Amino acid sequence: MTEEYINLGLEQLDNDDAERALQYFQAAYDLQPDNAEVLFYLGITYSRLDQYEEAAHFYKLSLHYEPNNAETWLNLANRYDDLNQYDQAEEAYRTACNIEPDNDDIYVEWGICYYNQERYNEALACFEHAARLNADNNDALWQQGDALVKLGHYEEAFEIATTLCKRDPDDWHAWYNKAWCLEKLERYEQVIPAAKKVIALCHDNEDGYELLGNALLALERFKEALAQYEKALKYCPTYWSVWASKGFCLLRLERYAEALPCYETATREVPDDPEWWNSQGFILHKLDRDEDALACYKKALSLNPDYTFALSNMADLYWGRKDYANAEQLYCKAYQLDPDHRHSELFYATWCMFYTQRYKEMIPPLLSLLPYTKEDGLSVAYRLGVAYKNLHQYSLAIKYYTLELETSPDNSQVLDCWLNIALCNEKLKHYNQAETAWKKIMELDTDPSCQALGLYGLGMIRVKQQRYAEAVKYFDRSLAFDPDFDDCREALQQLKKLKS
Repeated sequence: MTEEYINLGLEQLDNDDAERALQYFQAAYDLQPDNAEVLFYLGITYSRLDQYEEAAHFYKLSLHYEPNNAETWLNLANRYDDLNQYDQAEEAYRTACNIEPDNDDIYVEWGICYYNQERYNEALACFEHAARLNADNNDALWQQGDALVKLGHYEEAFEIATTLCKRDPDDWHAWYNKAWCLEKLERYEQVIPAAKKVIALCHDNEDGYELLGNALLALERFKEALAQYEKALKYCPTYWSVWASKGFCLLRLERYAEALPCYETATREVPDDPEWWNSQGFILHKLDRDEDALACYKKALSLNPDYTFALSNMADLYWGRKDYANAEQLYCKAYQLDPDHRHSELFYATWCMFYTQRYKEMIPPLLSLLPYTKEDGLSVAYRLGVAYKNLHQYSLAIKYYTLELETSPDNSQVLDCWLNIALCNEKLKHYNQAETAWKKIMELDTDPSCQALGLYGLGMIRVKQQRYAEAVKYFDRSLAFDPDFDDCREALQQLKKLKS
């Protein structure tokens, strides 16, 4: 009768009816409470019912009668793992391995226990051992790949995923892992065909579309990425990270009004992501909703006070409001948090000093940035020229304006550099050098206004040299280019009065 109850119980387990199975195994237990097989199946049934303490209890009873049953030890170890009783689990796995040292499945399960404890190196060792015992154990390879990912060994994880794709070309999950590793390796062009394979094998899986969208986004193919994110949301409207990614594509496409509801959705559902709040603030700033933008930046910083992007964006907002004190404070904090990558923030902080007329304070930070040029987005030498000119240190001003011309000869500030070189030389009474600078301005830009400015400058040099007749000729020629040049007309009138 006991055997009959066991068979009926197994039949119910096959039908996924653990409750009915339990009734039959309990009946068998009532008949033979010392039957190791019955006790083993009671452990299995309670496991199916997620009653892990009861399951462990019956496995231990079974082992009392069959202490060398490796499968029972393995099941007991798994239940200890479920109960977070890791020391007992490890001892049970070790016992199972001692009984059956060539059983690769035991090492896989033991590795999963280590993995659950975030002991990834030990987990990896178990999975690798299982794969050595049985090279065809795909589960061991899967788990090995996951452990390698956790350890940041993406190249090795990619090789395992590639092997699994070759073993089963129709396994979409293997293709997904391959694409995911390629994304981590920043090999975005290779992500695209792997992600497309995921979609071909499982067209309604939102993860494939997200991976494809991420690769296209990284390649700055924003419209194509946007289309993939929209497909992902079609299959999973609650994929909040995809809402944020869709919003970022729209942001980069400068479609700010469309991007805003994407981020509002994301931050409403996942309110603890500082990056999303920062992006929402950036969009609101672009939409001229500065108070709302500030609230978003402050929310981002409440979640991560050291988030440099939010600090910098908030500083930009204050800059636009001409609130230079707050802007400078935020720029400086962003720079201090990441001095190797946040040079521009320190550079902008010096401009805050400029607008508050603290020229001397500008110089030390600018000197520390001096290797950076217009090519790096930072006209450091030019700014040093501005600072020294305002401090009336004209020789140093000329030095740095000249350095700006040497290091960035094609930037938009060339004419301004030559203009300041001319003016500083005039202050130093270096009239020949000043004349060269005015002529350079006229050479670089044939626009009538620049010609008028250059001739006016040459005329003013002649006035200072008391060569008035030549000065009059330069002023007349300047007004011929620009009849509305009031400074030149006034200088000419003053000169005529002086001569009369």
